[in-house]
This record gives sequence, structure tokens and C-alpha cells, in this order.
Amino acid sequence: MTTNSGRPDPFAAAIARADHTKQTLRAMAGKLLTGAEVADYLGVTPQAVDKLREQKELLAVDQNAIWLYPAFQFDNEDVHAGIKQVLSAYDGHDPWYVLDTLLARDDTLGDRSLLDAIRDGDHTAVERNILQSQGDGYA
Repeated sequence: MTTNSGRPDPFAAAIARADHTKQTLRAMAGKLLTGAEVADYLGVTPQAVDKLREQKELLAVDQNAIWLYPAFQFDNEDVHAGIKQVLSAYDGHDPWYVLDTLLARDDTLGDRSLLDAIRDGDHTAVERNILQSQGDGYA
């Protein structure tokens, strides 16, 4: 990859690594839903889905100007409460970062991911993990 001046793009390697990471996260996340599919699933309008995403009540990642919603965040026609808790705690962070945080295995969670702890209903572990990520090492 080169710049307009014909020189090698100094960011090309970083961009390639970021693209590779996103591909890996997409594969780890499993099924990704469009906004229309989420609207059908939740029984709301697509505009309501957009609003939930903007209010940090749904996790969505931008892929080529299309918002995609990991299906893992839904349980019994609603969003896992733990997902909403994580989204609130990571407000202002890039959604890809939040996705990585949810899927990464963590020794402090017994080699589970934060998503595993949410699915297990381990509210104490989720809260402790969030507090530790925010700098409270005594959580």
C-alpha cells in the first residue's frame, strides 16, 4: 500500500493488523445480525434498534458502514442484563474493543470470558471484572 506521493503508507501494517483482528473477532462472535433482523427478533422498529445502539443498550460493530449485532447478546427475546452492564461500563470505548473484552478469556474469571460469566449468571464475577478494568484493583 502506498500513499499519493508513491511512498509506502506508514500505517499499512497497522491497518492490516486491525482488519485481521476484526475478522478474528467476527469469527469468535458467531452469528451477527443486521439491524432489521434485531428489530424482528425484539419486535421493535429498525429505528428503535438504532436508538438502543446509540444509548449503549445493544452492542453493534460497524462493518463496511453496516451495523452488525452479535447474536450472543440476546436471551429470551431481550438483551442479557450483563451485556447492558458491560456496555454501560465501557461507554465511550470502540465497539470492537468491547467485543474483544467480552470474548477474551481471562484468568481472573477462571479462564472464562466475560461473556461466559454473563451466560453463567455470575454477576459477582462480572461486577468484579468491570471494577478491575476501571482501575479498582481491590474489587
